[in-house]
Amino acid sequence: MTLNVDGKAWYTSQAVWGGVAAVGAGLGGAYWGWMNKDPTAISAGLSAAFGGVMAVVGRFKATDVLGKVVASVAK
Repeated sequence: MTLNVDGKAWYTSQAVWGGVAAVGAGLGGAYWGWMNKDPTAISAGLSAAFGGVMAVVGRFKATDVLGKVVASVAK
């Protein structure tokens, strides 16, 4: 599997690994909240996990490199 933008392998992307870490930490926090019957911690953990999933999905759907300079000419 390769990323759409620059053809590199998915496992070499810092964005993918950051998203995976966010998912793991979020699910861990949600589990901790579940075990301690803390609905706020459950909600926060699941929200963080969802954000991580969106980061990974967004990286695979990207069509441009981050930080790409777009030149605009003012006339």
